[in-house]
Amino acid sequence: MAYDQINAFIAFTMGSSGGTLTYPGYISHPGQIAAAEMTNAIQMAYTPTATVVQDIVWQANDPLVHYMASDLINPTAGNGLQIYLNWPGNLGKKNQRYRPWGAGTSDAYNLALKDPLMWQSDDWDFPTYKFPTIGWLGRVHRGTPWQTVYLKAANILANNGLLVWMGWTGNGNSFDATNTAPVQDRLLFDLFTTAFNDNATRGTLSVNVGANDPNNSQAGLAAWSALFSGVVVPTSLTNSYTVINPAGPAGASSALGQIVTNINQKRTNFVNVDGLKGTFEHAGDILATPALTTQSPFLNWNDPNQQANGINDEMYEWLPQQVMSLLRVGGSPQTPMRYVIYSYGQALKPAPSSIYTGGGQFFGMITNYQVVSETTTRAVVRFGSTLTNVVGVDTSGALTVTNRVINNNAVIESFNVLPSD
Repeated sequence: MAYDQINAFIAFTMGSSGGTLTYPGYISHPGQIAAAEMTNAIQMAYTPTATVVQDIVWQANDPLVHYMASDLINPTAGNGLQIYLNWPGNLGKKNQRYRPWGAGTSDAYNLALKDPLMWQSDDWDFPTYKFPTIGWLGRVHRGTPWQTVYLKAANILANNGLLVWMGWTGNGNSFDATNTAPVQDRLLFDLFTTAFNDNATRGTLSVNVGANDPNNSQAGLAAWSALFSGVVVPTSLTNSYTVINPAGPAGASSALGQIVTNINQKRTNFVNVDGLKGTFEHAGDILATPALTTQSPFLNWNDPNQQANGINDEMYEWLPQQVMSLLRVGGSPQTPMRYVIYSYGQALKPAPSSIYTGGGQFFGMITNYQVVSETTTRAVVRFGSTLTNVVGVDTSGALTVTNRVINNNAVIESFNVLPSD
């Protein structure tokens, strides 16, 4: 049959001049050949085929995060596909993309990418009830591999780290990757609050306290001392803890003094998205302070072994977890500082028999007064300012543009004469 098909195809393409194939014992079928010569469509006698098998394995890094296609892409594989020539590859084994704490090479212990001491998915301890404070947002999975909501200071985007972050998440869109970077979680503290009305925010502390004295590393120490003093801080995984004490005579060398110094230094050099420098425009911007998390004076983060094996994510983020509900943004051009000023006044008149009537230079001097009325007033004052660009010329003659806050002015928001007791 095969020879008939071949001969028919030869007759179709070349006619009788093409001849026929012969084989010992083979007798051609003249009818099939004649039919081929009379038609204008014929199936090829021989169609070469090849079977190619390509194994594509889709794997997720964090088993709890796999709702986006990018979660299943390995950007380090060049074309993003995970191809294994020795099928079934690692079937029945851990994913090759599976890189919790301690797994991987250069990123094995990178706490800017994954939560410390999360060795496996069973190590997560997510809250299941109402959160006691805003800081407990840090225990919620943020939707990127091996990370809860990020309250630490390190910025993975710094020092050209965007490609590292894109590789970790599998997100190939640089704009989207930038806006889903961990440090963007700081904006959550502008949206959530534990205060159910404005009165409940009384007593909160502005993250910009002390910003008006940038040359004083301990500016606002008394206010920060009131915030942190009494907070219980774990120092290890073995239930050891300490209580934050006021700075006292130790001042800047105390643990609290070190935190305040670091806050003031970070804020002085902090540059906001709009170019304003020297102030926090969001309450969560204070999380850029290393002493509050990754370099807390209460943790032994100087020991690489302790850092890799002895400090978990909750310990790093303990201070923000405890105090973020007590902080607010204030002192920025968008939210200027407000001061409450109480003034006390008295109207006086000479007391009876208090006017000296004797002779000499003291004649007519009043020796005593009596109070005839008292007044108390309360004023709320804010200090406004304007952010502007100041154009100048440097030593080479080139133009320079500097962001400056100018036009500071006092605005009286309210003024009241208080009633008598």
